[in-house]
Amino acid sequence: MKVLVSHKVNEISGTRTIVQLPHPVTGMSNRYMVTTAPNMIFELTIVGGESLSSIILKPEDGMKGMDGYAISSGEMIVTTPISPVYFLLSTLSRHEQNYRTWEDIEELLLEQSSNYQHILPLLERTIGLVAEEVEPTEGVKCYRLSRAKLFNMLNKKAETMMNKLPSSVERTVIVQKLAPIRFDEPTPEIMYQRARLQLAMDMLLNYLPDVLAKEFKAQKADDFKLLHEFTIELEKSRKIEVMKTMNKMMHTNGSKRAVENEDEFSQKGKKAKKQNNVSSSARRLQKVDTNGMAKLTSFFKKKV
Repeated sequence: MKVLVSHKVNEISGTRTIVQLPHPVTGMSNRYMVTTAPNMIFELTIVGGESLSSIILKPEDGMKGMDGYAISSGEMIVTTPISPVYFLLSTLSRHEQNYRTWEDIEELLLEQSSNYQHILPLLERTIGLVAEEVEPTEGVKCYRLSRAKLFNMLNKKAETMMNKLPSSVERTVIVQKLAPIRFDEPTPEIMYQRARLQLAMDMLLNYLPDVLAKEFKAQKADDFKLLHEFTIELEKSRKIEVMKTMNKMMHTNGSKRAVENEDEFSQKGKKAKKQNNVSSSARRLQKVDTNGMAKLTSFFKKKV
């Protein structure tokens, strides 16, 4: 199986350790790579499977000096950097009424999984990003979840991510969502910016406990109100255009059928008129049974 690493992994000079840790949201056991020099955590995701015979990789725009290549097995592991603070949120949110020492938090984490021991130093160094900190006695620090700090961190991360979205993601998600109905009425650039920011935030919400994710999303609702209204109007316009196209097709087909019916009716009329021009005597003669009778032309043949 091919391991597709990010450019940051290629800069690692220290050790790399694969550990099983509870997912920050689901709590299900998942594989992560813990590295040193620099100290980072990477989420490992299996892409592909038995249904694929191979995977062709194409470098993203701006990745100079890199060529595309194929993975013949049809399966690979993708590494994605993940902030250590996400592994703290579930524990901090469940015990946010009181300040707790780092030792207490550490004990709560190890109760969930002993494998947390592999990342405890990382968690201790980053807890200040999402927690209020007090020092009731000299040398003893206590922590409690700070929504203000957490949401501020998420806003900054989303603003950074929105300008670094893979071009493939932007094409399939954002451009498709905001594609204009008419070329002479392009979608305003501000809408694309809002859509990128919303997508980045939605990606970050995948690592937040449900309660915090819903609260953060509700807090940002006004920021995306204009985008929401624009996409609704755009969808209405698309439906109207589809209906116009269908009506035009139906009208075209209906007109064609009317012409065909008119031609058919005309032919039948001509045939009926032709029949009406035949005299009544001729019509009676047409009904006479002539079986067994000699043909009239036989009387004009030379006699032998």
